[in-house]
Amino acid sequence: MATRKPGNSRPRSAAVGTMGWVMYEGPSLLDGEPIVVIATRFSANNKTGEIGGKDHEDRNMVQTWIMRADMSPTAASRCDADKSVCGNCPFRKAGCYVEIGKAPGHIWRSYKAGKYDRSLEASDIAHRVIRLGAYGDPTAAPIEVFERVMPVRCTGYTHQWRTCDQQWRKYLMASVETEAEALQAQGMGWRTFRVKTHSERPVAGEVECPATLSDKVHCIGCQLCDGTAGKCKLNVCVTVHGKNQATFIERHEGAK
Repeated sequence: MATRKPGNSRPRSAAVGTMGWVMYEGPSLLDGEPIVVIATRFSANNKTGEIGGKDHEDRNMVQTWIMRADMSPTAASRCDADKSVCGNCPFRKAGCYVEIGKAPGHIWRSYKAGKYDRSLEASDIAHRVIRLGAYGDPTAAPIEVFERVMPVRCTGYTHQWRTCDQQWRKYLMASVETEAEALQAQGMGWRTFRVKTHSERPVAGEVECPATLSDKVHCIGCQLCDGTAGKCKLNVCVTVHGKNQATFIERHEGAK
């Protein structure tokens, strides 16, 4: 992924006015069930966008949402159907920081109401930074879905790093929970993003997530989590946070 320098001319969105696009509707590569991939233009998360910045696209990351096409994220979670988009993520049933009834639920309802454009072109987002998987694992969809419109800058993560198309290493970080998992993923050519407890420290070749260390650092500007195609070769770790951190700590301690 090349880095676009500030000040370079950038194409304007060809779809000014739309709030997002349907990128893919089809079978999940994880279990064959129907899923949808939606890209939204703006973010209400102050780490990935500027709240109230809808007049300034470059201050927001394009967000992508991978969801079941036939039921809401909440319903999918209740009946275990979210494995179609979350796969073997250990946080799927307990510990996920995403409140699926909020943003993912709103995105799904808007999709069902036909509010998203179906004509996404590379020029619509080529000048933007894209977040691969605001909800759901990007590897549930074919990599070509994203590559045909991929901007020069992105961030993203996958728990399917053992089994997915290994080309995803270019764009995604391997999500891991232990040093042993990190070493395994790194041995397969991945850069890793490791969740750690409060008492653990970064290991050799690892840097703590800058956006969690300072309110002045935002993901849209940091972009460390951009797979192997970016300039950074370090791995990243983050201290567990959010309302479900106790679940992670209990599982983590039990695995030792």
